[in-house]
Amino acid sequence: MVRVFRSMLQERLVLCIFALQVIRPAQDLAPLVTSKFGAGAAFVASITSVRSTFRMLLPLTPVIPMLHAALGGGTRDPKTGEVVGGDRPVAAVMCVAMALLGALVPLCPNLVVLQVVMAAKGLANVIKESTVSAIMSSLASHGNVGAFFGWQHFMKGLAGVTSHMVTGLLVSRGPEHPYFATAACDLLYALIYVFA
Repeated sequence: MVRVFRSMLQERLVLCIFALQVIRPAQDLAPLVTSKFGAGAAFVASITSVRSTFRMLLPLTPVIPMLHAALGGGTRDPKTGEVVGGDRPVAAVMCVAMALLGALVPLCPNLVVLQVVMAAKGLANVIKESTVSAIMSSLASHGNVGAFFGWQHFMKGLAGVTSHMVTGLLVSRGPEHPYFATAACDLLYALIYVFA
């Protein structure tokens, strides 16, 4: 296991993603929704439900392969006709979309606009996560994919601990601060997918 982790960290892309995951704030809607709109847990739950619906339904559509083809990174497999490759440009574009939408969250004038922005952000996140999984699996050496993803989940767990601490620190300065910091991190992710 340790050997797999060391080999992962030799990949510049993986190292950069792991480092950024640890400092990227989590996005807790409750403080923002409560302080700005006076809404509570029911509204936050509705946003989470919409995001989960996108997460469930989007992979059943041709949206992700169409994006790969549209961004010019993918090529058609002559035997199957499926679009393959081109994951980094799609991930970068979705990170930019998430950054822009994330920066809009605290600027939303009402709950309806916030719901639409969060739904669009969830859509971009689902597409990004699918392509990032493809990128990561292509970086794993043959026979070590399971261990590679195990370490990736370990790092996500570690990031879950640190990101909530960073969020708490930022929320104490204002409920909108985590969104602007996350937008900056998402722009850094986009640069990482393009240049690392």
